[in-house]
Amino acid sequence: MAAASRPISRLVTHGRRPVQFLRSLRDRIRQGEITSTVRLWQRPHVRVGGRYALPPGQIEVTKLFEVSLTDVTSELARRTGFAGVVELLKVAKHGAGRRVFIIEFRYLRPRAARRPGLRPNKRLKLTRRQIREMNQSFLAPPSSSAIR
Repeated sequence: MAAASRPISRLVTHGRRPVQFLRSLRDRIRQGEITSTVRLWQRPHVRVGGRYALPPGQIEVTKLFEVSLTDVTSELARRTGFAGVVELLKVAKHGAGRRVFIIEFRYLRPRAARRPGLRPNKRLKLTRRQIREMNQSFLAPPSSSAIR
């Protein structure tokens, strides 16, 4: 099957990294200083709610909208981590794209390391009797031997 005939969702989520950033911007993104980027694409390569790798964590796209080239201002360039519009547009251009997309995102830090031996997807299976005994032990008043 040719790439052009695939659904967009498959193109975006097949382990590719459709949103890449300059090395010089990555730390500022991780710190939350930069929360948007501008891209010149033929079509959107990300979707709202999509998560894309930026090790050690990932970014989550919160907004995606198309603007005209005249809407790209020096203020927007500074917000996206660039000194000016010319520098921003040189980096934002990807291939033959002429449509301007602004992507707003947030950086998600990696989750804490899991403790060994615990399996998060494994449910604890209890019998009804075990559940009843647990509920009784929590709800029952303390015995006289426990008070002493």
